[in-house]
Amino acid sequence: MKKAFNKVLTSTLYFFGISGSENYQIQQREALNLAIDGHFKKAKSRFVKLFEINIFHDMIGDCITVIDQVQDKKISKELAQRLFEGYLLGCDNNWKKAIDIFNEVIKSSVDIQSVFLYYSRGYAFYLDQNYEAAIADLGKVIELDDRYYRAYSIRGHIYAEQQRFDDAIADFNRIEKITGGTADMFLSRGYCYEQVKQYQQAVKDYTEIIRLEPESEVGYSYRGAVNCTILKEYEKAIKDLNQAIAIKSNCKDYTLRATALFNLEKWEESSADFDQVLDIYPNDAYATYHQAEIYEKQGKSKEALAMYKRCLAADHEVKENVIFVKEAIKRLERVN
Repeated sequence: MKKAFNKVLTSTLYFFGISGSENYQIQQREALNLAIDGHFKKAKSRFVKLFEINIFHDMIGDCITVIDQVQDKKISKELAQRLFEGYLLGCDNNWKKAIDIFNEVIKSSVDIQSVFLYYSRGYAFYLDQNYEAAIADLGKVIELDDRYYRAYSIRGHIYAEQQRFDDAIADFNRIEKITGGTADMFLSRGYCYEQVKQYQQAVKDYTEIIRLEPESEVGYSYRGAVNCTILKEYEKAIKDLNQAIAIKSNCKDYTLRATALFNLEKWEESSADFDQVLDIYPNDAYATYHQAEIYEKQGKSKEALAMYKRCLAADHEVKENVIFVKEAIKRLERVN
């Protein structure tokens, strides 16, 4: 159940509109095209409405800032239009062309030490997986404004992906000092604490997510996972996973709860949860193996034999289990 960092995040830290509803993305592109055509007043009105829908959308906030700077004559209209072209390319996942435009804009504005210019290019570098270039730009952002917490967040994500977990934690700590902490930050830092085996710190961060977002399953799910798989606090894990499943059920949480119940020898309840997993993923090796074990412990030898055979055909994540499965099949075939 090891989690890859890029799959852990349910991050609000998107910049170019990768997330969001289809209607939101359409409105975003319309606003960008208005700005590219120089209709800044109309574009700003659209951006303000989009920002009211989602205040966490980084690019929309920066678009408003760009237009304000044009109106204050801090940057030229032409420079702003090129920047908006870069943003639009980013919305289409065309990071390399977006970076080319950001390079041009930054080169053309050498006298303007602008946080959002370096942040835009740094984020594009990040999404293009050019991590060292991203770190350099984000460092420039922090040099210009050491309270620009979004730069710490992206750099922290990069450090985590590079398995530089102590550096990532340091950046996430900085965000907490600046903002008081966000759910995304606590989730990211909690993951990093897990990787450096500071499990109680991870539990504290996941608890903070629950405090900030009690209607979300995320904090309960991650805290339950640590309690189940690492700390072996099965009763606590079950309590958390009950909450997570009640809010939004998924196979991962059913598997975790089934595991906790299995370790408490609550066979019927554990079996019911593994059934939930197998209804969705019939060939899940972990679920078939443990379901077979439960049947055998319950004295249901025929069901156990059938499930062990099914396990052999499953998608094996742990190859060494094959030996135990074959031995179990031989043992049960003698009984039956």
